[in-house]
Amino acid sequence: MTDLFLLFVGFGAGFALARALALRARPSAVTATPEPTPAPEPVVVATPEPAPPAPEPLSAKLHRLSVPLEAYGEATAHPRELADRAEFRDAVTLFAARDVALETVREYAFGANWTMSCTALQALGQRADGHELAPDVVAHFGRLRPWALHYALEYLSSLKKRSSPGG
Repeated sequence: MTDLFLLFVGFGAGFALARALALRARPSAVTATPEPTPAPEPVVVATPEPAPPAPEPLSAKLHRLSVPLEAYGEATAHPRELADRAEFRDAVTLFAARDVALETVREYAFGANWTMSCTALQALGQRADGHELAPDVVAHFGRLRPWALHYALEYLSSLKKRSSPGG
């Protein structure tokens, strides 16, 4: 029993000692508190405004338009249905723009992407210099996909001056 009594006394003494040390370490309310030091003024660093993003290249715009247009075009019954799509009209507008070289339109008109071929051929009829590619369009008839062939024929029929058959 004395062991238990000594254990309680030792526990109580250890607790009292720990509490006394904790109170001694804490500053008393009587001691003066140091005045707060003012925070340093924030330094404002002028960061240059980020440069505006570079304009999206024509190829990226056309690729973005061709993906949904091709998916839609595969299910169409007639080539005219493509022209009802906003993506088709947007691509034609891009190809018809003055800052797009005629050679670029030519490459797409005779390229592997049949939906972009259709839009490029449609745009040729809207370009001031579009008539220059009429002989090339005729020369590529055998390599055009059926829907692109439709737009090639529309383009050729829209020309003011048509070339004679066979030359």
